[in-house]
Amino acid sequence: MIKSKIDALNKQKNKLLRMSMRDFVTSLGPFTFLVLIAMAAAYYFIDPAAPQHVVFSVGREDSEYREYATGYQIILARDNVALETRQSEGMLDNLQRLKDENSDIDVAFILDGLQEPQEQEEADIYSLGSISYEPIWVFYRDKSPHNRLADFAGKKIAIGSNGSGTQILSTRLLAASGVNTFNATLVASGRDEAINSFTKSEVDVIFLIGQPDSAPIKKLLSMKGVRVVDFDQAEAYTRQFPFLHELVLPHGTLDLKHNIPATDLNLLATTTTLAIRDDLHPAIVSLLMKAITDMHDGPGLLHKKHSFPKDTEIDFELSPDAMRYYKSGAPFLQRYLPFWLATLFDRIFIVALPLFALLIPLSKTAPQIYRWRIKRRINHWYRELILLETQLRSGKDFDEYLSKLEWIDEQVANVRIPLTFSDHSYVLKEHIDLVRRKILRLMSEAAEKNR
Repeated sequence: MIKSKIDALNKQKNKLLRMSMRDFVTSLGPFTFLVLIAMAAAYYFIDPAAPQHVVFSVGREDSEYREYATGYQIILARDNVALETRQSEGMLDNLQRLKDENSDIDVAFILDGLQEPQEQEEADIYSLGSISYEPIWVFYRDKSPHNRLADFAGKKIAIGSNGSGTQILSTRLLAASGVNTFNATLVASGRDEAINSFTKSEVDVIFLIGQPDSAPIKKLLSMKGVRVVDFDQAEAYTRQFPFLHELVLPHGTLDLKHNIPATDLNLLATTTTLAIRDDLHPAIVSLLMKAITDMHDGPGLLHKKHSFPKDTEIDFELSPDAMRYYKSGAPFLQRYLPFWLATLFDRIFIVALPLFALLIPLSKTAPQIYRWRIKRRINHWYRELILLETQLRSGKDFDEYLSKLEWIDEQVANVRIPLTFSDHSYVLKEHIDLVRRKILRLMSEAAEKNR
């Protein structure tokens, strides 16, 4: 008997607990639903997932930059990001592709100095920094040495193919030195064609851009009767053209046995920049920064270790994501987690932080709504009780009032109230009992008058 009563009490207690939890969930539900919808929308629209495919404009087929791009491909493939390389007509073509809104090019090699200052502000392009020096070589045939470009007035000069960085830079340097189409013959031709013409003495001077240890440069440096300009005005050029750098290639650097070059060479060099569209995903920017760091961090013939990549801003503003990489290295999560997992957490953090700020006021509002929902059930019967008590002042049908009060009492007994609000229910029952006593008192007084 006692056990059955205890079991009944436990069932009633569990029922009340379930009611309380259901009420709380119901109160919190709309806010939870809205927050989840906002998080889903933010996840897919505010911070979209990093792409798994990136398109890279490299340059001509014979360009040395293809080796760099191949190295980047290998590094990005480790994180399941495919880097597609596209051949172009040269550095100027790379730049135009990045500027073209209808182009699908995301990344490209750009030689610093291709743009005029007024053009730099118009482009929606960011820089990831410089990745290497690119010396400007000027070879010529003459018995006497020439250390200034002004000496080549009246000569036939191969200045690079149309649209190439070599052509743009050589034309600018020659013009600054007073050499132009009015006093010299400027021939537009590709690298291999220009070298072939030069070896056959069909042109007098040839401009090339490339690393000192590249095959074409080493070939020309070792040829008999061929000289290379030793820029004695190198510093003056760098003052006039801020994108240029003054470098020295020590004699014997390329071949100690045969002492190539035979003397120290004063060189002018521009730099190659890795340029991106300004809307490239930050996670891909981090991967590219990792790739260029791995590829270009070592020493070279013209620079020491850790000289590249370099956070310079020549033609384009440095990407904010690249700037953070130069200051702090790879993002914290990408150092310890796989790329896909790190980017997933990054997206969650970006979405969740502002939503948590939104949840702070909501967390205060939800309990108030919960209390309002529970008290509303009690207040409903208080209104019925007040209406009944108002009717007592003018009415005489006490039996009907008492019957209605009993009905109210029965309804209140069936109202589901969480345990934490049970005191409100007991107070209501006390007030019902108070009205009951009042009705009975009025009934007794009415009966005394009728005697």
